[in-house]
Amino acid sequence: MKRKRVVTALGILVAFLFVGGLAFAGAARRGYGGHGGGARVFGRIARQLDLTDDQRAQMRDVVHKHWLSGLGASADRARVARRDLRGLIQDPAADESAIRAASKSAAAADEELAVERHRTFADAAALLTPEQKDKLKALRQEWSERGDRIFGGIDGALKN
Repeated sequence: MKRKRVVTALGILVAFLFVGGLAFAGAARRGYGGHGGGARVFGRIARQLDLTDDQRAQMRDVVHKHWLSGLGASADRARVARRDLRGLIQDPAADESAIRAASKSAAAADEELAVERHRTFADAAALLTPEQKDKLKALRQEWSERGDRIFGGIDGALKN
């Protein structure tokens, strides 16, 4: 039972982090990454920030430009590197050196993706009014607190 709670909590955490990362990346066109989840998240954030139609269009353009200029390729490399690492972790015949190498590869891909996401976010945030930036800051704080509750749940599950 304890293991099931840990796995469930980890699954929720991964989904939360993944969807948050795709909020802007998936907004340029429905279907980045093979689904429309990022577009739905973007729509919800756009409503919460009360973005104008012009701001929405500009944000889609910014994200699309970044997707084509490196964000998309970085996301693909990170996804593949994490999948490869996961495969090795779950392979009883894999040796530790292969897992370490795959882990370093995944970390490097995630690092590159983080920089691309930051560039995208910075360009998109520049389109916001001061009031919208304040609202975004409050939303990010709320999301952080939710994440803390998820981490707290994981920590509690691991300690019990």
